[in-house]
Amino acid sequence: MPGHTHIDLQHRVGDWLRHKVTPRGYRLGYEIAVSRGYIADVVALFSFQSRFSEALRIPIAEIVGIFECKSSRNDFLSTFGNSEKHTNRHTAIAHLHWCVIEKGIAKPDELPYFWGLLEKTGRGLRELKAPNFFNVHESLNTKIAYELLWYGEDGRPYKAFKSERQPTPPWIGTPNNIDPELKRVMDEENKG
Repeated sequence: MPGHTHIDLQHRVGDWLRHKVTPRGYRLGYEIAVSRGYIADVVALFSFQSRFSEALRIPIAEIVGIFECKSSRNDFLSTFGNSEKHTNRHTAIAHLHWCVIEKGIAKPDELPYFWGLLEKTGRGLRELKAPNFFNVHESLNTKIAYELLWYGEDGRPYKAFKSERQPTPPWIGTPNNIDPELKRVMDEENKG
C-alpha cells in the first residue's frame, strides 16, 4: 500500500498535466500493470497543447505517459539504481516517461536517458528534465488506453458488481464524439 507521500506525488501528476493538455483533457490511472512485472504508479492518456508538444518534438496527438513516483532515496535507487529488480524501467514502453520525486532525492543524470524528472515544489511539480519521445508500437498504447477505460474519475479501478461483471466504463467525451466501431464493440461486450 503506497504511503501518504507517495499518494501525494501521484495526485500532483494530474495537477501538473491539467495546465498542459488540450481541451480534450486527460485520463489517469494509478497502479496500472503496463507489462509483465511492471506496475506503473501513474499512467496518463492525454494530448499536449502545441507549445508543449512542439518543445518535445512530439509528432502525434494522443500520448501515453508513464509516471514513477519516488518518495525516498532508497525507493528511487531500488527502481533506477543498478538493481536487477526493475530492469524493465530501462526500456521505453510508452511515448513519454517521467520520474516524480520529493525534493532533492535524485538528479536528472541518474535516470535512463529517455526519462524526464519532475520534482515536488510547494503545491506543485517542477520539470528538471524533459523526457525523450518514443514512438512505441501502437498495440501497447491501445492496451494501456483500454486499461484506463476501466478506471473511475478518482483514478481507482471500478469495483465488480455482485454478478462479478465489470460496470460499463464512462465514455470519454460525449457519445457523439465516440468512434462508432468502438461503441459497437463495447456495446456487444456489455451485452454478454
